[in-house]
Amino acid sequence: MLVASTTAGAHPLPNSLVTIKSGTIEIDTPASDVAIAMRAADVAPDAVGRYYLRHIAVTTSAGRRVPLSVIRAQRIDTSAPDVGPYSEWHVTLAAPAMVASGGRYTLAFDAIIHQIPNHIAFVRIEDGGPAPRNIGVIRYDFASRSIQPLVIDLASARMSSGFAAMIAIGYMHVLSGLDHMLFLVALLMVIPFEAVAGRWRFMGMNARAFRRFLAISGAFTLGHSVSLAAGTFGLDVIPVRWTEALVALSIVVAAVHALRPLFPRREWIVAGGFGLIHGLAFSEVLAALDLDLGAKIGALLAFNLGVEAAQLTVVAVSVPVLAISGARFFVRPRQILLLAIALVAVLWIGQRTVGLVLPGWLTF
Repeated sequence: MLVASTTAGAHPLPNSLVTIKSGTIEIDTPASDVAIAMRAADVAPDAVGRYYLRHIAVTTSAGRRVPLSVIRAQRIDTSAPDVGPYSEWHVTLAAPAMVASGGRYTLAFDAIIHQIPNHIAFVRIEDGGPAPRNIGVIRYDFASRSIQPLVIDLASARMSSGFAAMIAIGYMHVLSGLDHMLFLVALLMVIPFEAVAGRWRFMGMNARAFRRFLAISGAFTLGHSVSLAAGTFGLDVIPVRWTEALVALSIVVAAVHALRPLFPRREWIVAGGFGLIHGLAFSEVLAALDLDLGAKIGALLAFNLGVEAAQLTVVAVSVPVLAISGARFFVRPRQILLLAIALVAVLWIGQRTVGLVLPGWLTF
């Protein structure tokens, strides 16, 4: 996998990509996010260029502001075989002093993020090699309620915040992705039950339940880790739009199984199989970065650690609930919850296959 081609095909960017080149800064952002941030459905190139100038600042190690100017702001309407049509804004800013001065800089960037807090700006350096290298991340820090700048050393091509920030992004990607969480919750709900005559009977969180718990979570971890790596290195074989639809289908299957046994004692197999699908969905975040091999491996490792930490968080929160899920008062709420999960997932299938329009709060 690692010796395969490190350049994936064209992928639409789910976030912003900031590329620092010789004397220029290039910014690629989904057109829909730009429209939201600028609060305008139809924006002109000049307005977009001015917007980015207001929301980006570069300073030297001595604290001097680097002058920036707009070279070009262009909306690109294109398509990719695996996702269909999509639109991006490509903005190029001139920063000639960054070449003349060299050395260490601080990049402050809050474009889009100031209006969409879960938006992320990935920053990379392109210095003439076969692929961009080094990745830094600028994001909204919910703990401090601030957007921290990124420190860049052009002489050594090093950036601060890369590895730790990618762990945080992997963690938040799962916890903010309701579809991934609902799949885990629905699949874990059967752990303290055993199938008897086509129905579930509560047996409690005993040794058998604990073994099932380890098997399901371990299989899901293995499955999505393998496909996350494959998708990041451009080896995904399922189009993105179908990957997202299959993620929704996995939720329906898990929810129905938690209501009536479909594959008792084989949950770990289903968890591993659908884990492969979820891993491909996770990999969309990294696939569009087109980094060199070393940077891609580092970003993959950090992102996967974040995903695993988020999964452990969901599991830890679920255990106390599972322990009481057989109580009489819990039966009806459990059934209603599972039916609601299945219904939402069916709506997502319609959205992701035939373009069913859903309210914004229900779109994931």
